[in-house]
Amino acid sequence: MAMVLPELFAKSNRITTVITQKQLKTYNHLMKWKKNASVLEIGHGEGGNFLKSFYPYLPSDVKEYVATDISESMINYARKNSVLPWMEFGQLDIAAEQVPLEYLNRFDHIFGFFVMHMVRQPRQAFKNLLNILKEDGTIFLTFFKYIPFDVALDRLSKHPEWKQYNPENFMSPYYYSPSPREEWERDLVKAGFQVYELFEDSGIYEHVDENEYDNLFHSTCTIMPSIPENKRKRFWKIYLDSTKNGIYNYVQIRDDRKIFFTNYTMFVATARKIFAEVFLNILEHTTIDEPMDKMLKIPEWKNFGLENSISPYYYSPNPRQEWERNLYETGFRNYEFFEDNGVYEFEDEEFDKFVLSVSVVLPTIPDHKLEYFKQIFRELTRKGEKVHIQQRNGKEIVSFDYKLFTISARKS
Repeated sequence: MAMVLPELFAKSNRITTVITQKQLKTYNHLMKWKKNASVLEIGHGEGGNFLKSFYPYLPSDVKEYVATDISESMINYARKNSVLPWMEFGQLDIAAEQVPLEYLNRFDHIFGFFVMHMVRQPRQAFKNLLNILKEDGTIFLTFFKYIPFDVALDRLSKHPEWKQYNPENFMSPYYYSPSPREEWERDLVKAGFQVYELFEDSGIYEHVDENEYDNLFHSTCTIMPSIPENKRKRFWKIYLDSTKNGIYNYVQIRDDRKIFFTNYTMFVATARKIFAEVFLNILEHTTIDEPMDKMLKIPEWKNFGLENSISPYYYSPNPRQEWERNLYETGFRNYEFFEDNGVYEFEDEEFDKFVLSVSVVLPTIPDHKLEYFKQIFRELTRKGEKVHIQQRNGKEIVSFDYKLFTISARKS
């Protein structure tokens, strides 16, 4: 959702600066600044909130500050009116399928004030934020639990004349959820942010006057460009009246003047991009896979959970592909995968002791059947396709053909 009236918003957005100043005073200790940091701001808007609220918190050694917004008109206004020549500006849809390549792994810190509640695909946005961050980079975001105009748009979405313009698409993404907080936390985790904090900040904002209130809701009415021009005046009146609903916004009379208030609850979210590194050795098939599979087909033994002793992809035609898919889907995008084939030799009873020691199913076998189970199991392990038995210097040598996967992976 993009706002398209920068001049009007610049005149009426006092609410964002007042609340942001309050929140930064409370939560600025969470901003762990890196030296010579590269900083990105999403939802920069027309630039007023940054200059009045956030700029005082910027360290003097910031290497770069890139201000972005989904709205071309907003970012052009910000660029034109900026008093800080070292700032960069760019148009950016943080929920796009792909972000510009020059942004990937570039920023130490990302900030977004009053923006995520206007993003229709929060999880995709979080994924992009993760990809844009450097290792150990952080995000700091503030956003409404419910946007002050959600109720108005919800009512219009049920109105015969206005529902065709899909007002629900301009509401906060989890307005209809019984627990927006859980939705936001789920999105953070699913996107890859394992380390995060989410705080709630509630309050009441008092508007300067009715004119400020009307202009604020006009400038943030992102659905307006979707309404035909010949209907906009009437839509605006109905919409504005609907915002004064007594739920998020209400009016009181003080000294014969109308005083407008907005009751809000916001989330303050911080998260860090961390890396996990793993180094694993995994057998494609174990020494007991084949015998356990055979015993599963014997009625007497099939009810003791023998399948739990079999390697996870024993029945797959391509175990390597399965392991690689799991790596990728769990966030390990940078990995190396090696294969090592060989033969391992056991001497005398060493093989029998080994296969019994790795058979996690033994505790489930009743005592009166245990020795019989071991006997059958021993016979089957020695008949596997990967097992070979020979005599050497008067000793029985049992050899096992193996394929070993070696994985080195890094997860962001």
